[in-house]
Amino acid sequence: MKLYQITAATFVILFACALTPPLLAQGAIVEQVQNTFNQNLLYEVAGEEFQDANFFLNLDLNQLKAKAKEIAEEPETDKFTLYIQGQMLRMDSPDAISGFTVIIRKDLGMMYFINRAKNTVVEMSMAEMKKMAEGAQQMASEMQKNMPDMEAMLKNLPPEKRAEIEKALKAQGQQMPSSGGEKSKPSLTSTGRTKTINQFACAEYRATQDDETTAIWASSANPRMAKLFHEFSKEFKNSLGVKGEDSPEELLPPDKFPVLTLTYSGTELSTTEITSVKETSIPLATFEEFKNPKLKKGTMMDMMNMRGGKDN
Repeated sequence: MKLYQITAATFVILFACALTPPLLAQGAIVEQVQNTFNQNLLYEVAGEEFQDANFFLNLDLNQLKAKAKEIAEEPETDKFTLYIQGQMLRMDSPDAISGFTVIIRKDLGMMYFINRAKNTVVEMSMAEMKKMAEGAQQMASEMQKNMPDMEAMLKNLPPEKRAEIEKALKAQGQQMPSSGGEKSKPSLTSTGRTKTINQFACAEYRATQDDETTAIWASSANPRMAKLFHEFSKEFKNSLGVKGEDSPEELLPPDKFPVLTLTYSGTELSTTEITSVKETSIPLATFEEFKNPKLKKGTMMDMMNMRGGKDN
C-alpha cells in the first residue's frame, strides 16, 4: 500500500492529532493494521455469493486469513505505529529496512517523509502540502470533465447489449461506469450488533457509498480519541484542501471512533484495525529523526514510492 493510498481514517487521525495539543499533551501510541484481500481469494471463499457484500462483512476475519494462507493468496498487509505528543506526530511502518516514517511538526509547520529503503528525507511545509493536494484535485477534476460520458453512451445501446455488458462486468465484480465525478454522500445506520475487539467494546454501523459497502465497528471506550477524531476531521480536510463528501467513519456518533473498518468494493475487501492505544509520555527525539545527518535529501519520487513493509 503506497503512502498516498493510506485510508482516509488514518489520515484524519494523523493530521487531527497534529492539530490538537490540549487533547494529547500526555502523548499516545496507536497501533494500526491494514489488510487488502484480493478478488481470487474472495471468489474462492464465497463462490456464487461473491457479489454479496454482507457475506464478506459478516465473515470471521481469522477464518478468511486462514483460507488465504491455505491457498497462497495472503492479503497485502501494512502495519503502522503512530506516536502523538502535543503538536508533534510520527507514523512508522515498522519494517526498519524497507518501511517509511512520516513526521508532522505542527509547531514548525513542517512535514518530513523518510524513506528508509533509500535513506532519504523529503521536507515539505504544510502550506506546500495543501497547495499540492489542491492542485492534484483540480487536475483530477479536469481529467474527469474531459472523459467521455460512458453512462450516456451505454444508455444508447440496445437493451440486450447493455444487459450483456452489465452481466460481464458483474461477473468480474465491477459496476457499470458512471459519469459522476464525485462520490455520493454515504449513508450510515446502526445494526444493533456489539462485540469486543482488541479490548474495545464496539457497536457495528453499516454504510453504503456508490459501489462500496462498509462495516464500522466503533467504540466509545476512549473519549479523547473519539473527540479528537470528530472535532478535527474537518480541520484536516481544510489543512490539505481536501474537498468532497464525508467518509463513512466521519458520520459516526460523536462519542465513538472506528476500531475496525471493513470495506467491500465488489473486487476486494479492505480492513483497517486499531489494535491498541497506549497513553504515555514520548521523548522529543522520537519526532526529530529528520535531523539524522546520515539521511540524504530525497525527491518527490522517493516520497511517493514509500510503502508500508516494502518499497517499490
